[in-house]
Amino acid sequence: MHPVLLVGAVLAVSPPAEWVAKEKTASLMYTMDTSFTSNWKALPTVGNGYVSTLVTNPAEYVAGVYNWEAKTQSSRATFPASTNIALEGASPAGYALDMQFGTAERIYSNGVLQRWYAHRVQKNLLVTEFIGGTGSDRYQDGAGRRPSVDCTHATDEDPGNCYMEYTKAGSSTSEMEVYTGTIDRREYPGSPLISFVVVRTAVDQPVELGGGVRRFLSVRVTSLDANSSTSNGMEEEAISMYKGAARDANLYATHTAEWTELTAAGMFVEGDHDLAQSINASFYGVLSALHKEVPWDTSPGGLSTNGYWGNVFWDSDTWIYPNALLFHHDLGRSQMQYRYNVREGARQNAEMQGWKGYQFPWQSGETGQEVCYNSIYEYQEIHISGDVAQAMWQMWRATHDKQLLADMVYPVLYNVSTFWASRVVQNRDGTYSINNVMCPDEDANGVNNSAYTNAVAKQTFVWTKLAAAILGKTTPAGWDEVEAKLVIPFDTTKQYHPEYEGYKEGMVKQADVVLMGYPLMFPMPHNVYFNDLNFYGNHTRNSVAMTWAIFTIGYRSIGYDDQAAKAFDATVRQNNPSGPFHTWGEYEENSGCPNFLTAAGGFLQSVWAGFGGVRLTDGALTITKPAPPSGGSDRLTLSKLYYLGCLLTVDIHPDTFSVVIDSCGAQAPSLYANQTALHVGTPVSYSTQQQISISARQ
Repeated sequence: MHPVLLVGAVLAVSPPAEWVAKEKTASLMYTMDTSFTSNWKALPTVGNGYVSTLVTNPAEYVAGVYNWEAKTQSSRATFPASTNIALEGASPAGYALDMQFGTAERIYSNGVLQRWYAHRVQKNLLVTEFIGGTGSDRYQDGAGRRPSVDCTHATDEDPGNCYMEYTKAGSSTSEMEVYTGTIDRREYPGSPLISFVVVRTAVDQPVELGGGVRRFLSVRVTSLDANSSTSNGMEEEAISMYKGAARDANLYATHTAEWTELTAAGMFVEGDHDLAQSINASFYGVLSALHKEVPWDTSPGGLSTNGYWGNVFWDSDTWIYPNALLFHHDLGRSQMQYRYNVREGARQNAEMQGWKGYQFPWQSGETGQEVCYNSIYEYQEIHISGDVAQAMWQMWRATHDKQLLADMVYPVLYNVSTFWASRVVQNRDGTYSINNVMCPDEDANGVNNSAYTNAVAKQTFVWTKLAAAILGKTTPAGWDEVEAKLVIPFDTTKQYHPEYEGYKEGMVKQADVVLMGYPLMFPMPHNVYFNDLNFYGNHTRNSVAMTWAIFTIGYRSIGYDDQAAKAFDATVRQNNPSGPFHTWGEYEENSGCPNFLTAAGGFLQSVWAGFGGVRLTDGALTITKPAPPSGGSDRLTLSKLYYLGCLLTVDIHPDTFSVVIDSCGAQAPSLYANQTALHVGTPVSYSTQQQISISARQ
């Protein structure tokens, strides 16, 4: 039990000492003001990349399980919450999110503590436990219930109530409830009719663990990941998981140990407590949505919400994935495995429109075929195929794994290049155009020669040719001509890239042309890059939350630190992220898509790529003039960056920085920084005015 003070006639609960101590390290956030719970978007996430929920929300989600037909109400399936359990007879007095341990907690007015976690090792498990109280305590089930009439599907502003319907199985007992079911509708004709089993603790029969601890547990098994292909086998598998975990005294310890190891990799700042919490909260959001054993990607709203219907967008490849690849490469590989697994859907998308190769969809679900209800995105917003190609090439840059290159990266690159080659048209002057497209700025649609779209197409040809050379293959001769003569709009007078052919210099919605400089690293002189940043900085609406991160990175990369600081301030200081747990929204005041990991991902990149100066190139990991983030921090540590099988830590102070190898795999090559050998456990120091290039000896 935790301290309860009598103040006048009111019971006041003090925050647990553990909360107070960990809050000082920025690894935990808490609030004793419970009014935030009236805004469901501010609720903390509990997830492990396979199953996830928002604390006290009546819905839960499972990776890869989608419901209803494509292009109608297709979205991630919404399960009634199994762990939305509350203690009766006491009021919530405070909440905490422990980002080091991967748990959320609630303390009640009588001092009882409740904690939730999605087990990081046993990924099918969601757990809530009550610490304190007595055996006579009673609990309330807050699971969602589907209405008897038409249900409401989730939107960015409404969590909806179209929950999956269950049938109680005969294997249920008074202590353990077993439910079976299937999704309502297939994504496409011929898609699997996904079935599932849910096993959960009965709300009036918590598992007594001794020492005043009571546990409620749920297990989910679906036909996508079950070891058995029969319904009886799935049921037996789920029950076995439940029984093995229900009374496991080490369940919490094994979960927190895995999360602690996971969060040892990341970014840590000193001198700016609020910024440190935002970084930890952003990484927590990303890690909660991904799992190394789950080859599914995340949506812009993560796995704990149905923001943007739970579908996968380019947000994942461009904004979220780079952080996973650099600090948790096995999670990044799972993201790319998803793209590779749905490649047949990408081929069908291209064939439907008369093209060849892989056209990755604007919105992707179970099959990789387009699921968006609005055909304009399907036909015009085609830069996504280049974004997937870029993400694949980044994986090669980080690993130099030739087997991975041959098996996954090159096939995707080759087929995306095939798509671009079929999509271009030749002009009378011999140049090539890509017409009738939508830019990353979705306000610009039906245009010709989008600067970013054409640039990423051009680079795809380059990457494919490089990959082919490494593997001893060749690419079609005609691709070289297309790459060389593909139009990239450029204003020779103003020395900048217009957004598209015929652009009238109007306002744009979000980062677009500036993506050419980063992450694409499209070759251009510094003055042109500055002009692009300066022009679009004055012609971009103050809207989508991830946009200004790209300006931070761009300005830092060419030495304009004051402009970078202003862009960084616009990213993180304008009440986004917000709320007691630094939750990102798509727009200011946590509006738009909830739990907006796109913004979290962009923000994280602004720290390690912007202030940290880190880049993955074809032959090296480079670090250019790093510095602690602006706004008051005096130290930035990039912990356990993955490169070529080694984990490196970069420790950055105002005037100097150091690089040390923490560990290397058995097959990792020797690494050198500017020709100086790097050794495990031996830091090498540099001036922050230097650039270093870390590479393997050739």
